[in-house]
Amino acid sequence: SAYPTLISNSGGELVTISGEDLLDVAGGSVQCYFGDVNVPAKVHSSTLVTCESPYFSNNQGRIALYVDTGGSLNYDEMGTTSISYIPAPTLLDISAETVATSGGDTIQISSLTSVGILEELVDAPAGHVGSIGPMYVRSSGSSFEFVTPAHSPTSPDAIRVWLSSHLTSSYFTNFVLIYSEEDMTVMHVVPGRASNEGLADVVLEATGHSLSSTPKGCMFGLFPVLSSQAVRTSTCSGGNQRDCVRYTLSCPVPILSAGFVELSTIGLDGVGVDFDIFVPPVVTSMVPSVGFYSGSSVIHVAGEHLHESSFCHFGDQNTTAYAISSALSVCTSPVLSGNSPMVSLGVSPRDDENYVSEIVAAFQYLDDFDFLSQSLENPYLSEDGGNLFTFHIGNLAEDATEQEIFCRFGTIGPISTSEQRSSTSVTCISPAGLNGTVVVGSLTYNSKDYASVGSFEYF
Repeated sequence: SAYPTLISNSGGELVTISGEDLLDVAGGSVQCYFGDVNVPAKVHSSTLVTCESPYFSNNQGRIALYVDTGGSLNYDEMGTTSISYIPAPTLLDISAETVATSGGDTIQISSLTSVGILEELVDAPAGHVGSIGPMYVRSSGSSFEFVTPAHSPTSPDAIRVWLSSHLTSSYFTNFVLIYSEEDMTVMHVVPGRASNEGLADVVLEATGHSLSSTPKGCMFGLFPVLSSQAVRTSTCSGGNQRDCVRYTLSCPVPILSAGFVELSTIGLDGVGVDFDIFVPPVVTSMVPSVGFYSGSSVIHVAGEHLHESSFCHFGDQNTTAYAISSALSVCTSPVLSGNSPMVSLGVSPRDDENYVSEIVAAFQYLDDFDFLSQSLENPYLSEDGGNLFTFHIGNLAEDATEQEIFCRFGTIGPISTSEQRSSTSVTCISPAGLNGTVVVGSLTYNSKDYASVGSFEYF
């Protein structure tokens, strides 16, 4: 018997023949006859020899196969078997010529040969990439599919691809795979972080080899998101000296847990970038809740995740936020820009000042205090303290500013005026001091010296 019983007319098939008394009994070489064409045989034992099939000029046919052991038997006295040959499949196209160094790309090779003949001829297809193989190859209609192995080139590396039937004879030898150092590399992302609530878009700039297709979307870790826009923008020179192209993708950020994820492209191996998913800041209260029309009031904002905040928002205006901790941030109020003295106050994270967490109608603007002229009848202070000084103030709103105007004597203060005030005035109580010391008295609003009220001397 012989195996395989169906071979290609191109020759080169290794045919295994089994029988009896196949040793060379006359000192000559054992020959295999494919019809009238003889080729040398390799003897493995008295029951097994192998031969490479010759080229057949006809496309297909059926012939007798003989083995000549060099004995006295004529052909018709030898044991014979038959073998058929058909045209070798003609390869038309390969689905990709450039692949990732990490492997894992599915390559499809299409053939002109009919499905029936292909299934008959290639009964156990195997793939080879250079010296790597044999690898499993799947027949799919009139084509073959296999998965590329990993390979790490040190320079542009074109590797021949071939398929084999019966794991021995090469059939398709006209194609090469070019291994790229990275298939797709994300170079830049704007913004580089986003809220864990989603609702934002990121724009990626990525490079790939010149034969790559436009990426379909973004991978946030293991979470795929289709791109809302993907454009091939320009050409470039790749890291392994091959031509490359640049792409720009826009992808919506999905809802994810806080932390870093790798942001890469869908369906293409390569290098991604770290992308920060954060919990957005939330404001819960502020002190004080009022400020002057002229702005510059210092506001202490309390909340959660405020270390992520970069802006305080007063209605439609924003100022810089200075995070003290995750629960406290400080900012200054801007000049009132609208007609309403009541505005919302909120905070937004860095890199996204449009994402605002706010308290609606939480901050009130007031007229600047009008400090009326005040003559000091007695500019002297007792070194034991306790002197009372009353100052009249216009535009003083009792309910809104009850705890927000203080006195300061030199470096001592702020001293509360809440217990010694009326709807039009505030009263300061002097602290103790050293005899002969001269200090400047002032009224303070929001930790800022608002008006000097005169110099005092301790006696």
